[in-house]
Amino acid sequence: MKIRTITVIFLSFISCTICSFKLFGCIYNIRDMGFVDIVPNTYRLYCFIQDNTPEKIAATFKQISYAAFLGSNIKAEIINIDREKNHPAMEYFHFWEIKSFPAVILISPEGRSMVLPISVPNNTFNEAVRLSFGSVISSPIREEILGHIVKTYGMVLLIEGNDEAENKRAYDVAASATRKIARIMGQLPRRIEEPPHIILIPQESAFRERILLWSLDIDRNQVNEPCVAVIYGRGRRIGPLLKGKQITGNRLLNILSIIGLS
Repeated sequence: MKIRTITVIFLSFISCTICSFKLFGCIYNIRDMGFVDIVPNTYRLYCFIQDNTPEKIAATFKQISYAAFLGSNIKAEIINIDREKNHPAMEYFHFWEIKSFPAVILISPEGRSMVLPISVPNNTFNEAVRLSFGSVISSPIREEILGHIVKTYGMVLLIEGNDEAENKRAYDVAASATRKIARIMGQLPRRIEEPPHIILIPQESAFRERILLWSLDIDRNQVNEPCVAVIYGRGRRIGPLLKGKQITGNRLLNILSIIGLS
């Protein structure tokens, strides 16, 4: 959360600085600055091997990770635990008590981590690695986000919980907040093509979207109540994650309103 907070404050400072030189007002808004890569959010993917790990395994990881993560914000690295005992990533290796090799751990900019499966039934090792690395950078919901985020004001992600009534209440709150934003978009100093877009993540999609949820600091195994996250620009999250009773019209509208500010 700290990195996201600093990012928002820094973007606001830059925006205000730009505005100070224009008597007629700022031509940029928070949404515009959300597409600027001012503070890179780099994810780290570590592949742990040993001295006795076949060279072909390491070569496969290098080849597939290079192709999969080229142009992304994910940096991949192979670590030989027999030769790099003092590498900073060994902290995560010990935390997860890794016993079998090779092993892969994905680490967020905030330091959260998850172990990635690299063994898939009825698939060769190469196929399993491709599937695992492919799931890191893409999923159906993330593709849907990419299809909307360039033109829209922002995205409201609604992760459904176990209670249908609560899910409906959360959706109604989100729909009302987005309609209110849509009504005032014409008054904003800078035109935005489309109002906020709502994307539902049903419980049955939680496993498939586990990396997206993890990146939002949501444990898919503990989603018992609906959660709402607002993202904009280059997929940045703005404001806190709202859970259950925290999902109110005022809270969500306040978060959404920030995106359109100069």
